[in-house]
Amino acid sequence: MKISTIITCYNQENFLEETLNSIANQTYPNWECIVIDDGSTDGSAQIVKRRQEEDSRFFYFYQKNAGVSAARNNGLTKITGDFIQFLDADDTSPFCDLTKYSFTYKNVLLQWDIDFNIPIHCFIFSTKIIENLHFEQVLRAKEDWIMWINVFKRNPKVAFVNKPLAMYRLHNQNTTQNKSLIEENTEVALAYILKNETLYFDEFFQKVINKYKEKIAKIQQRPWYKKVFYALIGKE
Repeated sequence: MKISTIITCYNQENFLEETLNSIANQTYPNWECIVIDDGSTDGSAQIVKRRQEEDSRFFYFYQKNAGVSAARNNGLTKITGDFIQFLDADDTSPFCDLTKYSFTYKNVLLQWDIDFNIPIHCFIFSTKIIENLHFEQVLRAKEDWIMWINVFKRNPKVAFVNKPLAMYRLHNQNTTQNKSLIEENTEVALAYILKNETLYFDEFFQKVINKYKEKIAKIQQRPWYKKVFYALIGKE
């Protein structure tokens, strides 16, 4: 059984060596590490190429800057393993409590960004469960949420190891620290889900209402809001 780890990298030479070490130091030997360089202009490429010469299980691929979703999708075309883990080049503190809810489609859909978030690197997926799935490239944040929703629509079997085995590094260049980027992509993700959700549409709609209650109250005072809103979500 082979594990494929996909690492996306953009100008993270300060953290990349430690991330690669965390892979190389695994006690399980049957793995491959696919590093997708998303157009870095620093020394990231040299770091990975040097590691590739030392260990043939590391593979380096370069692409023009297209965003993290495109980089992960590129990585998915390169893997040969039975299971997949996604890792960012700066990942190496526990992020959130994952014991509050069971790992179900409903909880991933409705509790996300309330008190249930699953960092990208916390899952190891079977290759079969994500077959023909991809990250939405229009998103530069919240793309993992959309992917998890699509995965859990397939009702996968989940095994939960309640130990701090994955680490998430916080620094000024984290996407999560860019509030305007997060807000913009959250709105895109919410619109995407509203267009595609059927099973829990009413509950999810209420979640959106609660999040944007003040904004919506102002919009609802305008005579054109219903027409525009229904056009956006494709439903009435």
